[in-house]
Amino acid sequence: MIGIDVCIYILNILYADFNDIKYKPAKILLEMNKNNKLGEKTGEGFYNYEF
Repeated sequence: MIGIDVCIYILNILYADFNDIKYKPAKILLEMNKNNKLGEKTGEGFYNYEF
């Protein structure tokens, strides 16, 4: 499993290499990254994780 920050990193590389809009990170992912909601590693993301 990878976090939202890693997904954004990978999408940015794909977008830069292929210059295809389908790889541009979605606004919701960028907003979640900005708010430190990175998934399981921060306990928040698309789900709330119990530690």
